Amino acid sequence: MIPSQPEGRGLVSSYTGFQNREPMGQDTAQRRVGKEVTMSEQSEVAEEGKLTAPVVVTRQVPHAIKDVWKVLLTDAGTEALLGAGGRLGTKGQGWQAEDGTHGVTRSFHAMEQIRFSWHKDAEAEPTLVELDIQPAGDEATDLVLTHSRLPGDADREALTAHWTKALDRIAEDAL
Repeated sequence: MIPSQPEGRGLVSSYTGFQNREPMGQDTAQRRVGKEVTMSEQSEVAEEGKLTAPVVVTRQVPHAIKDVWKVLLTDAGTEALLGAGGRLGTKGQGWQAEDGTHGVTRSFHAMEQIRFSWHKDAEAEPTLVELDIQPAGDEATDLVLTHSRLPGDADREALTAHWTKALDRIAEDAL
């Protein structure tokens, strides 16, 4: 999974694409694996009164990052994340799955990150899903999926099961 780092230090990666991004410190890494919620997230929950802590699902797959990324770009890979019929586009482009979930691609950084809004249905407020992809050596990849801006009544257990299944499918397809 995500290695621990000395306080204040970012994760070190041999992949040069991470050099231009803000380093992920230990506080962020711990939050992403569900060990800690940052102060800004705590205040967001308190101020809004209706949001809850993010759902975080992690997976390390025994495949190189380039192979995992290739899977994410296939129809099967995007359907694993979005549902049947869902297709990620470029930043700002909308998507809709057959089950009615829909959203907009917010960020798309090759072999680093995919972020999209996610609406459970037509009446639902937007939530945010971020999939961070990091090399874990030459032949392994860490996947960290964070689903945030969840309403207080969100079914966290169902969302955790949903995203776990999505990451399992991506890992299987990378074989």
